[in-house]
Amino acid sequence: MLKNITLGACLLFCVPMASMAQLAFTNASANLSNTASSGACVGVADMDGDGLDDIIQLDMSTHVYVLYQNPDHSFVTFDYGQVDNSNQWGWAIADLNNDGHKDICSGVSTTRFLNISARGVYTLSNLDGPTIFTQCMSMADMDNDGRVDVYACNDVGPNNIWMTNTNGTPVYDANFMDWSTPACASGPTGASDDMSGNYGSVFSDFDSDGDIDLHISHCRQGVNDPNDCRRWDRLFVNDGNGNYTDHGVRLRLGEPRAGMDN
Repeated sequence: MLKNITLGACLLFCVPMASMAQLAFTNASANLSNTASSGACVGVADMDGDGLDDIIQLDMSTHVYVLYQNPDHSFVTFDYGQVDNSNQWGWAIADLNNDGHKDICSGVSTTRFLNISARGVYTLSNLDGPTIFTQCMSMADMDNDGRVDVYACNDVGPNNIWMTNTNGTPVYDANFMDWSTPACASGPTGASDDMSGNYGSVFSDFDSDGDIDLHISHCRQGVNDPNDCRRWDRLFVNDGNGNYTDHGVRLRLGEPRAGMDN
């Protein structure tokens, strides 16, 4: 009798769940108002605050188009021009000056700032600070002042941070976070403390304490020793006052090593 009850429960709960899991997707590419060839960045965001997600294309990794979605789910294209002659390896999108229109930062060497003030209305400029080998970019309000700030991963050295001022312009800040990696001193002979290998990034309140933290994933080409700090992921924890400390080793985000803290 028990076997029959168990089987009945499985039929009751498992069959509907299996049928619900069969999602159907339809190729609706014909609905797009612009065809782009992108081997790098692409985005989906509500660019103008109308409650509809739009599509942001980086054609040939250099030319920006925004496909604004209409209420009937068709699209209209606005051309924002070529942001750079070089292929952009990373970008991030957010409303930096709180005007209701999202802006774009992108880069591979010099970081470009596409400030959008209305559909098709924009200015393009360079952000200040050192040129870097950009691999990824992320945006978040890092100091909790109500303005979104900009972060860029550098594959070959320390990362860049731009804090957005009251005019909505990101300004380079070399001292906001300490990128040095003192743990490298315990790595193999020849391990470099060049702060390189920064490949991917995400902002999140991982510890649910009400402030934004930063995780950086590492992938340094040519570095294969697990004790080399250029391979270790980093987690910069915010203390709530805008002070960030790397807890990656303590939380065992790097390769296992003898003597790491619990």
